[in-house]
Amino acid sequence: MYELGATFEALASAENGLADGAEGLEKDQDREMSLGEQQLLAVAKVLLSRPRYVFLDRIEATLGRETFRNMLRLLCERSITCINNGEEGDTRDLYRALLDCREDGSWTWTDERT
Repeated sequence: MYELGATFEALASAENGLADGAEGLEKDQDREMSLGEQQLLAVAKVLLSRPRYVFLDRIEATLGRETFRNMLRLLCERSITCINNGEEGDTRDLYRALLDCREDGSWTWTDERT
């Protein structure tokens, strides 16, 4: 439980309401988890299992900007490649490369490291 708690603390912020990390989750297991809590639990599992790749689908809308940025930093620190299906927004600076797929089937690849 310690590693899970430490992972939640690394992910937590005042923005997502889990500033106390995993505290309380084990105490109130009968309550339903919010979508944000479910997303954080899924991210914590990814961080603990350390896969080479993780596919995300519009998770930034649920987690909030601060937590999303923190999550990407933690994935990067653990060398976990993140492939995110997200909306165009102000988080483009967080990625090393962007694949922009358009409705007409066209696409562009932008290497942000150059």
